[in-house]
Amino acid sequence: MDWLLIYKMNKIVLFCFLLFYSCSKVNELKLDKNKTYLVFRDSESKEGFFVKKFNISNTDVTHVGFLFFNNQTWKVYHAIDVKDKNCVVVEDYNNFSIKNDKELKIRILEIKDFDKKELLNNKLDSIYKLNLKFDFTFSENKANSTYCSKFVCDLLNSVDSKYQFRLTTKPLNNLESSYLKKDTLNYYPVDLFFKDEKFKIVQ
Repeated sequence: MDWLLIYKMNKIVLFCFLLFYSCSKVNELKLDKNKTYLVFRDSESKEGFFVKKFNISNTDVTHVGFLFFNNQTWKVYHAIDVKDKNCVVVEDYNNFSIKNDKELKIRILEIKDFDKKELLNNKLDSIYKLNLKFDFTFSENKANSTYCSKFVCDLLNSVDSKYQFRLTTKPLNNLESSYLKKDTLNYYPVDLFFKDEKFKIVQ
C-alpha cells in the first residue's frame, strides 16, 4: 500500500512539474516590453473554420487582439464571445495561448512606430465599460457590439489617423447567407494586418 501511495505521489509531482514547465515556456516572450503588438491564434472549432474562409491570405489565424506588457506580465486585450457578459476581455498571455490544455498556434505582429500606447490604454478602459456584446453577424454599424478584428481596427483608427482600415466586401453563398441573414458581407478580415507595412511579423 505504501509503494502504491508513493507511486501516485510521484505521478502528481511529475504532472505539476510538467505543467509548470509548460506554462513557463509559453510565457517566454522575447519581445520589447515597451512596444505594442497584435497577437493572433488559430482554432480548430467550427467557428474557426468559418472565419478562415473570409481571410485574405493567411488562413492560419482566426482571432486577433492587442498584446502588451502591463502590471509585470503580458496581457491580451480582445473581443470574444462570452455569454451574457462583456465581450471585451483582458487576460494573461498564457491563458490566451492555451485552450483545453493544448498550446495554440500563435502569430505576433509588432505595431511599428507606435507611440499611442497611453491613449490606447485609455480607449481600452472606456470600451471595457461599454459592456459590448459579441457580433455574430459581423455588422459594420452596430454601436453596441463588435468582433475581434473590428475591435482592433476601430481602436487603431481612433488613436491615429494613419490607420485607415477599410471594410472588405464579399458575396455570400446560400449557406453563409442563410446563417448571416444577408447576401453580402462587409467586414474586417482577421489577417488584413499581415500585408500592411505598418506592422512587422516578429513570431
